Amino acid sequence: MQPIRASIIIPVYNGARYLRECIDSALTQTEKNVEIIVINDGSTDETLSILETYTDARIHVLNHIHNTGVASARNTGLAQAHGKWCIFLDADDYMHPLRVQELCTYGEQMSADFVIDNHEIIYTNNVSHKTLFSMLGIKKVQEKIDGAYHVLYTPAIHPVIRRSFIVENKLSFKTYFRIVDDLYFWLECYGCDAKVYTYAKSLYSYRMHASSITKNKTALTQEMLDLFKDACTNSLLHTNQPLLHAIQNKYVELKEINTLRQVWHTGTFQDKISNFPRALYWITIKYKRLFLN
Repeated sequence: MQPIRASIIIPVYNGARYLRECIDSALTQTEKNVEIIVINDGSTDETLSILETYTDARIHVLNHIHNTGVASARNTGLAQAHGKWCIFLDADDYMHPLRVQELCTYGEQMSADFVIDNHEIIYTNNVSHKTLFSMLGIKKVQEKIDGAYHVLYTPAIHPVIRRSFIVENKLSFKTYFRIVDDLYFWLECYGCDAKVYTYAKSLYSYRMHASSITKNKTALTQEMLDLFKDACTNSLLHTNQPLLHAIQNKYVELKEINTLRQVWHTGTFQDKISNFPRALYWITIKYKRLFLN
């Protein structure tokens, strides 16, 4: 029996609205030698009913009785995966038909541990105007990147990861993070000296929900601060000094920017004036990094 080339892992919680489009994009990949692992994380909507309509033998549904969070759901999927590559797909997103084939082939050619592709941004009206890299002001991404470069420039939202690398390094998603568990996972991959390459094409369609972004902005900011604070003391990351230095700098930057945002929203006029030079400094740092990238 031919080994499974890729395990597509889909955690879902009350994701009925877009779930069928998501699963269909996995089923219609040109690379047919895949398994599709869907973790129903205690959904109370029509998610389970939709999953029960699929008869393709490549689909494996795992049910959590209670909602445990996306990190836990991803770990459940990883534990059941058998593919050479692991691919994480959010239940409200979808993939281009060539994505699995092209990224796995490229990863194998480069002997990569994980591959980051660009993402098409889909807004709530199903219109796309930007890619992820262009939205962040990234003009040109290096082909091979390290952890420090990743922290400062390149987001890895849904990379394709060699499963043997995850198993050998005993990596898992940290369940105490509810929003940024994936970023912490990628950082630990860099701490284990992952060989990371980028792929210029946009083969993943990432759905951007304006309402959820606004609602979760405070929680996201706090989790990002917690993440980088925790990462600063993670012994696994101390073996990579450039990465650790980038994490420490990013933590300081996030703390400063968060403080300045609070001053802007709740401070007096005098507070805003006195903090203006400080704000200008951090704005300059941020945009200099983008323009010099």
